[in-house]
Amino acid sequence: MSKSWAIVSYYVLGVALAWIALYLVNYFVLPAAQYSELASLIFLPATLRPLAVLLFGPAGVGGLFVGGLITSYFDPTFEGSFVAINIISASAGLFAIIFLRRFPRFASELGPDLAGLKLRTIFVVTLLTASISSILLNGFFASNGINSSVEQSLAMAVGDTIGSLVMLYLAAVGLRLLRRLAE
Repeated sequence: MSKSWAIVSYYVLGVALAWIALYLVNYFVLPAAQYSELASLIFLPATLRPLAVLLFGPAGVGGLFVGGLITSYFDPTFEGSFVAINIISASAGLFAIIFLRRFPRFASELGPDLAGLKLRTIFVVTLLTASISSILLNGFFASNGINSSVEQSLAMAVGDTIGSLVMLYLAAVGLRLLRRLAE
C-alpha cells in the first residue's frame, strides 16, 4: 500500500471512529432527545458531516459512510436501505460545501486548513448541511414508504444543527483549556 493510500485509510478510519463514538454518546446519553425513530433533537455526530469534508475531502465522506454503516447495527429497522441512507447522510456535508464554495464570500474560508473560518460561515455550513441532510433523507424515506413528515424533517434539521453547534462549542472550550494549560 502506498503512503498516500495509508494516509487516506487513516482519515477514513479516524472519521468512522469519531462518528461511532459520537453516535454512541447520542444513543446512550441522550435518549430523551429522540424525536422519532428517524430523528433526534440533538444529534452530535452531525458536526462531523461538514468538518470531515473540510478537513479530509472525499476520505472524510468515506469515513462518514463507514461509520454510518457500522452504527446502522444499532437500528436494524432499515436493513434493506441502510446503504442508501448512509450514502445520503455522508454526502450532505460535501453537497453543502461544494455549493458554498461557489460564493466568493465563503470560498476563501472553506479550505482544508480552516484558516479564517468565521462564526457566520460555521453557522451557514452547519445549517445548510443539516437542511440538505434532512431534506434528502426524508425525501428518500417518503419515496420508499418509510415514515416521513414535515415535522420529522424539521426535527432532524434542528437536531443536526443543535448537535453540531454543541460539539463546536465544546471543541472551542476544549481548545481554550488546552491553550491555558500550555501557557
